[in-house]
Amino acid sequence: MFHPMCARLFSLGKLRQGMLLLLLTILSVRAQLLSGDYPIAAEQSYDGKDFSYSLKHLESSDTHSSFAITFPSPISSPIASNNIVPGELYVPTGLPNTRQYPAAIVIHILHGNFELERAICQTLAGQGITAMFFKLPYYGERGGENGRREMISDPQRFIDALSQATADTRRCVDVLSSLPFVSPKKIGVTGGSLGAIMSASICGFEPRINRAFLILGGGNLQKIIMNARETRQFRDFIERLPETAREEVFAKLREIDPLSQGPALQRLSRQGKFKMICAAEDEVVFPDCSQELAEVAGCDITWLPGLGHYTVAAAMHQIMDELVRFFSADRPASWRSPAEITAQNNAMRLTGTFLQGALSLLNSSPTTGSMHRCRLDFNIKLPTDTLQGSIDYCRGSDGRYRLAGTIPRLGQAQIGQGEYPWLAGANNSVFIGSIDAQAGRGCTQYITPRLLLQWQVAVGAIAGVAMAPDLLKQFCSITINSAPDGGTSLVMSSTHDQVQADVVLSFAADEKPRELLFNAMGFSGSLTFKEWLINTPEEAELFAPPASDNTENVRQEDVLRMIAALMERLLEETE
Repeated sequence: MFHPMCARLFSLGKLRQGMLLLLLTILSVRAQLLSGDYPIAAEQSYDGKDFSYSLKHLESSDTHSSFAITFPSPISSPIASNNIVPGELYVPTGLPNTRQYPAAIVIHILHGNFELERAICQTLAGQGITAMFFKLPYYGERGGENGRREMISDPQRFIDALSQATADTRRCVDVLSSLPFVSPKKIGVTGGSLGAIMSASICGFEPRINRAFLILGGGNLQKIIMNARETRQFRDFIERLPETAREEVFAKLREIDPLSQGPALQRLSRQGKFKMICAAEDEVVFPDCSQELAEVAGCDITWLPGLGHYTVAAAMHQIMDELVRFFSADRPASWRSPAEITAQNNAMRLTGTFLQGALSLLNSSPTTGSMHRCRLDFNIKLPTDTLQGSIDYCRGSDGRYRLAGTIPRLGQAQIGQGEYPWLAGANNSVFIGSIDAQAGRGCTQYITPRLLLQWQVAVGAIAGVAMAPDLLKQFCSITINSAPDGGTSLVMSSTHDQVQADVVLSFAADEKPRELLFNAMGFSGSLTFKEWLINTPEEAELFAPPASDNTENVRQEDVLRMIAALMERLLEETE
């Protein structure tokens, strides 16, 4: 039998869940009412022609509603399916019809299944920015069974497709400008790789574009297409053309090349409304092509050192943060996230909070005078072994940290960084790297690049899901259960045919994680959280080396190399 107070807490928890369900039902009904056909008068379109677009409600959450959108392409091609432009529109919850809020067009990458674009749209919509992506000519259902082969079956068709992509993007501006909660003066554009190149290009053709955020963008289309491995299909097509047709294609590429849009890009740059983030080791959009565009636009590049076109996922958290800040500059100061004003105990918010906390522990320095701390026990069953141990990890400001615990096949271990890096070894020995010490030097420079990159990509993946936890619903079902003591548990089960995985993540009444149970692909186990503190007051003594009669001051580099060797062993255990 429940204690009366427990029963009361349980009832209040059910009431909160019921109120949240009611709210989401209301939002869903309101969103479904928006489904339908919407005419645009000639004076509202870029080309002075009437058209209509259609909306069909897809899904609603406490932060946004999504819609399938279709509209006729301003340019007709010989293939009927290519003349209807499909896309998805993401509308933030609760925007008033005041025409004050910003919007963004997201242009997709060369290859892919539009998951990146959905992630960007969901992230922006969750921050009060209406977002929309559409499928370029001959992509997806526009190209039918043959897809891009149709586009490169004829040089004129290829040239027309490039013109059509520009016209379709301008039509997206028409659509967004018609929405009663979007300011026609606050419409921007963004995308990655091909999407970034197209984003820069459209600025020269569409004067209504107010902002442009380029992820892995660059100029000199001819060089990129004729040299990058990813564009070999287009390169082979161009090389087979007769010389006259080839020159016509190159002339069209020069026309839409971002390098030809200098005045428009410079106008945005002078206002701080043109931004580029590029990978320093990009093997597709070459760094010198990015630099060419930056010089034409008159802007600086935020370089991501050590990352290439595909390993840039390791920096996705940074990219998404900057993307949101960039477009939020046009958002009214009165805006508040629905998450701040609606019911608190919902699965997506708890998932995001947990992942954001994990990300803080792994990759974010606490505020000055604060620290992050996690203490846990783990028990992991492998097909041929069982790993048991404990971890106590503290992360302070200014690079201070301490990692202690019992590590399988290594035993007791303690490493840290206070005033200097230190390592506690066998026989109560402590090595302090105070000799030849240099400020800012860390152990990561001594870790094998392959292992370090794997770690960065894993952290980047966590960051991406933390920014848009709704993405998890594409891969698993998530249910939320309340406990009599006020706690909550999330049950996640894979919906992928070839992946068997179940995870149960439980939280205490104060929403700190208590336990994580998992069973996936022959692996099972548990993490039991004993302490989980994010931005708690710092305890300086935690980062000092342990007191010992057997303390030795050694070269800083030697200690860092020993710590790097230990970290490599831990990373190898997780491969």
